[in-house]
Amino acid sequence: MSNEEINEAKLIAYLNKELSNEEMIKVDLWLGQSSKNMEKFSDIRKIWMSSGELKSKPVVVDTDAAWNKVLGQVDTGEKVIPINQNKPNRFIFPAIAAALVLLGGILSVLFMMNNDIPQMEMTSQAEVVKDVLSDGTEVTLNENSMLSYPKEFTGDERRVQLSGEAFFDVERDEKKPFIIDLHNEFYVKVLGTSFNIDANDNDSITEVYVKSGKVEFGSATDKIILTAGEKGIMNNESGTVRKVVDETAGFKETFWMDQTLDFDGEPLFEVLLVLSDVYNVEIILDCETAKNDPIRSSHPQETILEVLEVIAEVHHLKVNLKDGSYHMECND
Repeated sequence: MSNEEINEAKLIAYLNKELSNEEMIKVDLWLGQSSKNMEKFSDIRKIWMSSGELKSKPVVVDTDAAWNKVLGQVDTGEKVIPINQNKPNRFIFPAIAAALVLLGGILSVLFMMNNDIPQMEMTSQAEVVKDVLSDGTEVTLNENSMLSYPKEFTGDERRVQLSGEAFFDVERDEKKPFIIDLHNEFYVKVLGTSFNIDANDNDSITEVYVKSGKVEFGSATDKIILTAGEKGIMNNESGTVRKVVDETAGFKETFWMDQTLDFDGEPLFEVLLVLSDVYNVEIILDCETAKNDPIRSSHPQETILEVLEVIAEVHHLKVNLKDGSYHMECND
């Protein structure tokens, strides 16, 4: 795919979700082709944010540089373009449109120059990123994700915006709830807790897993309360939200942060379900007598085979790979 196909207009349409699913996927693929493409997208997104799409969240910019950049797009040289009076000139309307875009850019810069609430942006591309916000809240951002937040929280709430996946350990403040704005006007609202949000714009669902505390998750028309150990799923098309019973919840939701799994007494059959989910492999338990054996072990950055071999050694099992599936068998 050539760079010419993904121009500024298409990226803005992508941000506004005005493209078809096929076109959205094309942009996603283009973004993944190079860091240069991602940088271009980030620049366009900053301009898009400052234009009013996120009205309550102004962005921080170098106003002098931004102003000079806008002025640099204006050709001060005098040019005379003859117009054929006998037929319409096809350049007139594009020129008017360009002038309006330029005017909008100038007004956006003036708006930002007069705004005194700096807006910060935390982004990740091919690695996990960690940071601490001004209120003490710790944020771990997964790959290809973005968090927008004010440099300092003012007023009676702490509001940020997330696109992608992140784990939050929110500093408790009962007077200032912490609110994460997601796509399609979904949100998560807390006072102080730790939880994981998987909210990629192009996915069909948004997931929230609560590790500790209590979380309000949903939209203005449909919301639920989640407590520690519970998981909520939002249908991004219908806007409905529900709790789900997931025996393996919490492992996959936090595995991406440090590639570590800690088991503390979970039965073997549940542990194998977790491993199947996390490593995306099929694991079959061929030893019925061991299914409820409690597993207590820690596995930092281990391969699936290394994890299974540790469990097998402790619980007198053996691991066999057959037809692409791992089999845990009794060691008779």
